[in-house]
Amino acid sequence: MLLTLARFYSTLSLALPPVALVVIGVMIAGFKETGPQSNGLGTFILIAGTILAGLSVNAAIAGIVAWRWPSARTTFLCVACMAGVLLVLAVILNEVLRLL
Repeated sequence: MLLTLARFYSTLSLALPPVALVVIGVMIAGFKETGPQSNGLGTFILIAGTILAGLSVNAAIAGIVAWRWPSARTTFLCVACMAGVLLVLAVILNEVLRLL
């Protein structure tokens, strides 16, 4: 059970940074100022950078775990499939939030 959790953790941790980079890039590309109450693009980029830094640290920890426990290593195919699933979920969630 612990090895399964470690493998899932390493797969998810390695798949999240590229997915977050794509999602945040799309959000920055579609950013629009909405009047005087808008915080602006600079604040949004600062928040996005903080999120990406946290995800990168988490991916580094997952890499260390996989290096220390070879049975917790994952394959590139698993990481790519997880990234694809996360991107599909991001698109679905975006469409659901637009309907609200």
